[in-house]
Amino acid sequence: MKNLMKDVKKESIQRESAIKKNTAKHKKRRKRNLSLYYFLMGLLTVSVLIVLSLTVFFKITEVTLSGESQYSESEILSSAAISIGSNLIMLDTEKIENKLLDDFLLIDSVDVKKQLPSRVEILISPAVNFFQIMADDGRYMTVSSNYKVLALSIEKDESLMLIEGISPASLREGSMIGDSMQGKEALVKSIFSSFSSYGITDIRGINFISAADIRVNIEGRLQVKLGSESKMDYKIQLVSAVINEKIGENESGIIDATVEGTAGFIAS
Repeated sequence: MKNLMKDVKKESIQRESAIKKNTAKHKKRRKRNLSLYYFLMGLLTVSVLIVLSLTVFFKITEVTLSGESQYSESEILSSAAISIGSNLIMLDTEKIENKLLDDFLLIDSVDVKKQLPSRVEILISPAVNFFQIMADDGRYMTVSSNYKVLALSIEKDESLMLIEGISPASLREGSMIGDSMQGKEALVKSIFSSFSSYGITDIRGINFISAADIRVNIEGRLQVKLGSESKMDYKIQLVSAVINEKIGENESGIIDATVEGTAGFIAS
């Protein structure tokens, strides 16, 4: 009798254990099924939202133009060819920017901005003459501050800064000259900007005689020897102090900043 009771009790325990295992397996399976269901529902929702954003939502209702330009608003908007009712998300802003730069010589930079949910803004900056540089064919290229070739001429424009020591290939009007500046494009802007910050803006020329011999012509009366581009801002600070504090308005000569920490003036 005792053995029989033990067997019954053992069988009951085994049955309960089996039920618990089956219940746990069922819960795990149900959890997996729910996870798959939520994943598929999430994927479906995202797909629907994408389709709606490309077909129903974000339709362009307005295109505005900001900035100064020599061209009319209708000319620029016509070139941009942004259709009212087209999809804002799918708008290729870079393509429009490049097209406007190609179509209009006197536009220096373009920034096309998407403004959700339905507006496009085109920001225009006009091209302004920055300097001239002689090409390898002997012609002078007039270049904007964004390094766009604005004009080609056999004559030098005395009102513009002349860059010497670099002879890029002659480029057509509208081309970007940056890649032909032999890595000096940023340095040109830096030198001009640094002198301007000290009130010295009449820079007639920058001559890259060699990597260790950079010279600047100021007002046609002061030749500045800066040496290499190392510590350029500091050297320009020293030179500017000499010009503003020690040299008369009608004096001419050479300012030598090639010795570290000094800038000496030799009158001529």
